[in-house]
Amino acid sequence: MGEPFVCVAVKPVAPVTEVDWLAGSVTLDERHLVRTAADAAACAVGAEIAEGLGHDVVVVAVAGPASLPVLHAALAEGARRALRVVVGRDDLDDASPESQWPSGVVARALAAACEGASVVVCGDASGDRASGTVPSLLAQCLGVPQALGLRAARLDEGRVLGVRRLDAGRTERLVIEPPCVISVEKGTATPVRAPLPRLVDLAAGSGRVEVLQVPTPAGARRGDPAGTIPGPFRPRASDVPAPIERDPVRRAIEVAGTLSHRDAHELLRCGPEEAAAAILERLERWGLR
Repeated sequence: MGEPFVCVAVKPVAPVTEVDWLAGSVTLDERHLVRTAADAAACAVGAEIAEGLGHDVVVVAVAGPASLPVLHAALAEGARRALRVVVGRDDLDDASPESQWPSGVVARALAAACEGASVVVCGDASGDRASGTVPSLLAQCLGVPQALGLRAARLDEGRVLGVRRLDAGRTERLVIEPPCVISVEKGTATPVRAPLPRLVDLAAGSGRVEVLQVPTPAGARRGDPAGTIPGPFRPRASDVPAPIERDPVRRAIEVAGTLSHRDAHELLRCGPEEAAAAILERLERWGLR
C-alpha cells in the first residue's frame, strides 16, 4: 500500500436472527451488522499504536456490502482508509451463518490486504461464536510474530508491550517487535467518539470504502466447519496478588500454594436457598466475590 500503516481487521456480525419456519432455515439479518466490543477495542488500540508510530490506520473486513456502516464508523473515528475484501464473487448473502468462509480462507483474504502493515490488530473473539482462530492464521500467512488475547497493549519505543492472562490468576508481559499480529480483549481500550463534522462529511459521500477482490482458494467452500472441537465452557482466569517473597524458591512455593491453607472438602445436603448461600459464603471466603 505504499506508505507504512497499521491495519485493524474487524468482523461485523449480525445479532438479529431470522427464522423461516416454513423452509426450516435460520439466517442473520444483515441489515443490522454491528461491530463487536472486541473489534471496537482493536480499533482503539490500532489508533493509539498508529499515532505513536506516525502511521495511518487502515480498517479491513472480509464481508459483504452490509458491512459498510461499520466501516464508515471506523472512517469517522479517524481511519485513513477502509477496505472491504471480497472472496470470489460479491455475495450479498455472506452474513448468513451457513455461508461463512472457513477461518483459513478469511485469514488468507485478510493477508492480501494486510501485507506490509507494521502492526495488525484484531479482536480476540468474534461475536458469532466462531472459532476465534483468524488472528493466529493471519500471522502464519504473513509470516510475522503473534501475541493473542492481550488485555492491555501499548507502544513503547517502537515496540508493542502487551499483557496477557494466564491460568491461576497470573499474567504474562510480552514485548513484540513489529511487524506483528496482536489480538485484544474487549474493554482493552475505548474508541474516540467520531466528531459531528466528520459524520456529516461521510454522510455526504466523502468517505469511500474500497473493495479488494481475491480469488477463491481451490477446494474452499462456504459453510465448512472451522475445525474446532466443542467442549465445556472455561471461564477466564481472575487476577490474584503477585507473590511477595524475594527468594526464588519461596516465590515458587507461594505461587504453587504448597504451604497455603486449603479448605477441607465438605458435603452439604440442603435446599436450593441454603446451597446458594453456602456457595456465596465460600466465594466470599476465597476473595472471589
